[in-house]
Amino acid sequence: MIYFMFIVSSILGDPISNRPLVTIGSNYKYELLYNMGVSLLYARKPADAFDCLIETVQLHHRDPLIWLRLAECCIQVHKPVIIFYLVILCI
Repeated sequence: MIYFMFIVSSILGDPISNRPLVTIGSNYKYELLYNMGVSLLYARKPADAFDCLIETVQLHHRDPLIWLRLAECCIQVHKPVIIFYLVILCI
């Protein structure tokens, strides 16, 4: 049985070994960018997080969670400006 599996795998080939190295990791590019964007967002770096998340929109444009994270980035970037204007208007 083991010999049969060896012969079949040598005839058909390993699907990963026949692919170029560049294409193996490309499936995870947008997932990694999303995870990095969320990590940067929680690390209080919303401008950098926005850059990572906007790349993921190219592939996952119908995912509402990505749009929510992008909105959080925008709010965090403009939050000091909004607070400044609220303080000025209250004075």
